[in-house]
This record gives sequence, structure tokens and C-alpha cells, in this order.
Amino acid sequence: MLDTQNYTFLIVDDQDLIIQLLRGILRSNGYRKLSTANSGKAALTILKKTNIDFVITDWEMPKMSGVELLIKIRSDSKYHNMPVLMVTGEMSEDKVIYAVEEGVDGYQQKPFTEERIMDAIRSIFRKRLNPDEIQHQIQKLSLLKIYERYDEAKDYAQQLLMQKEHPTVLSILAECYFSSGDFENARKYIDRLMDIKIDSKALNLLGNICMKEEKYEEALQYYKQASIKNPLNRSRKIELGKVYVKLGLANEATEIFSDIAKTNPTDLNLVDMGKVYLDSGDIKEAGNFLDQTIDPIPQTVETFNKYAVELRKIGQHEAAIQQYLKCLSLVPGNDVILYNLGRIYFEIGRIEEAIVALEECIKSNNSEPARRLLDYLMKNK
Repeated sequence: MLDTQNYTFLIVDDQDLIIQLLRGILRSNGYRKLSTANSGKAALTILKKTNIDFVITDWEMPKMSGVELLIKIRSDSKYHNMPVLMVTGEMSEDKVIYAVEEGVDGYQQKPFTEERIMDAIRSIFRKRLNPDEIQHQIQKLSLLKIYERYDEAKDYAQQLLMQKEHPTVLSILAECYFSSGDFENARKYIDRLMDIKIDSKALNLLGNICMKEEKYEEALQYYKQASIKNPLNRSRKIELGKVYVKLGLANEATEIFSDIAKTNPTDLNLVDMGKVYLDSGDIKEAGNFLDQTIDPIPQTVETFNKYAVELRKIGQHEAAIQQYLKCLSLVPGNDVILYNLGRIYFEIGRIEEAIVALEECIKSNNSEPARRLLDYLMKNK
């Protein structure tokens, strides 16, 4: 019997009505520790600050979808093993494939009943509280990979494979070899995995290997197959667009990104598409996507900083300043952004603003370049 008082739930939905409905269901079943968030970004903030035991999230949300939130949860060492129940307005085979591939624990379709929600929660708790040995082992292996302890992860995975040829172990092992730069062994374990099952993650990883090896035509074929296997995964389509850009097939890339743009892309989708064009040197096209973002998460700041740098290089100083200010709204007090902002203010003659930015930079991190530039400005005021 579960001691329900000990569990804290996080309900994530952009509709207040659904949040209140789920709160009512949980309260009527003895759960009192409840947190709520109206977006994936807000949910991530709560997860970092609060001890949450269980997440119930909507799938279709603007800015960050429920499955994008799930991916962030599964890739974080603090809460990678968090139980996640997905609620969606439409339950299709493609949605199930996508959610399962990213590690969801359960899913329910709207409109739901109290009985169905509670049955799903109890089922998830039963599995989590009584996992079989291999699940314990996979959790440990996943954590080693998240911490980038690849050699330990590879050794441990090899031990597990001596007991059983488990697809998840093979997948994690292949990812560890890829991250270590050992593409030959990564391919070997992907081949063993695909003898058991062929999923879009394995195909996408093969595409990533080919990209690293600059085998772009081969990468294109793998990314196409990955996108067919998991058609709802926009990241797979963006990878496909990226290789089209690499091959100089601009029209094909534009067609893919235009299709994504018609389907209410999230901020993460827009950033990823913008980054493809940034990396190819097409600043205008990059801006078409990056400027559409509404409330990006802090992890995307590197892309916006790069965008600002490129804008500064082509003389669009005011646009660059706006991007630096956007970066500071994502990561307040970041010394790199403050230095870049101070530098551009200096370059266009806004000296007082440059001094303020550089002083903030030095306060955040005693940066030598910032100190030298500040000393120069103070001497020549």
C-alpha cells in the first residue's frame, strides 16, 4: 500500500481547466503535495527547485511540448528517472511510438476519467516500486551516460550484455561509443540493436555518425528512414533539413522547415532550425526562425549569443544588442554575454552603457578582457 502523503506531483498543462481537474482528482485520492506549471519551461524551473516525485504533462503545449519536456527530464542527472504520465487530446500509433521511444511511463487520452488517471498512476508506481533487476541496471547505466562517464558506462554495459542482449543496453552503449568518438564500435552495437528492433533513434544515430565522418549522402538516407519511423518527431526532420543544407540542397531544406513552420513549432524547434542556418552562414534565414521564439529556455542561450555575434559582424548593431539583452533575460549576469554587450556598446560609441555592462561582467566573473577594456574606457572618458 502506497503512503500517498509522501509523493509530490507536478501537473503541467497550458489550460487552467485541465490543471484544476487533475488537481481535484489527485486531492480526492489522498495526494496533497501538488505543484502546477502552465508551460514546459516553468515545469523545468520547478523541477530544479522542488523535490518532485511524479510528473503529469500535457503533450500539446506552445513554446515547449510535453514530449520535449520528457526529453529534458530523461537527460538530466537529477530527475532522469522521474515517472512521467503523458496526457494527450489525440492518441495515435505515431504518438505512442514517439512517447515510448523517449521513455514515457504511461499515457492517457483526453477526455479522461478519474478512474483511468488513477489506474495509470497506480500502474506506474507499481512498476517503479517493483522494478525487475534489468531496469535497476539500465537506470544505473543511463546515469553513467548522463554524467559522461563513458568508459565506466561501456564496461558496465558489456557486463550486462553477457547476461542478456537487451535493446536499451545496446542503444546506450552505442551512444557512449559515439560520444567517445569511436564510430566503428558505435556502428557495431547499432547493428546488434537493429537485429532486435529498428527504431528511429538507432537510425538517427547512424545519421549522426555519417555526419561526423562527412558522409552526407549516407547520412541523408538514415535521416530519411528515421523521420519515416517517427514522423511526429520534428527533431528528426530538422536533422534531415540540416544535411540538405550541407549538401547545398537549399530548396529541399526550405520545404522541410516550411512544413514544420505550419504545424505550430515550439521554441526549441525554431531554435534548432535557426541554428542550422547559423551554422551554414545564412544569417537572414536564421533570424527568420530565431526571431519567432516567444519564451526560450536558458539552454538555448548559446545559439542566441552566436546569432548576436554574427549580426555584429555584418554591422547590424542594434539587432545584435537586442539579442544580447534577450540572452541576459535567459541567463542573468552571464559574464560572456555582458562582455559581448559591453564590447558592442563601445564599438558604436555608447560608452556609459559599455561601462555599466563591463562592470557587471567583472562583478559576475573577474574577466581580464573586460577589465582591460573597462580600464581603457575609464582613462579615455
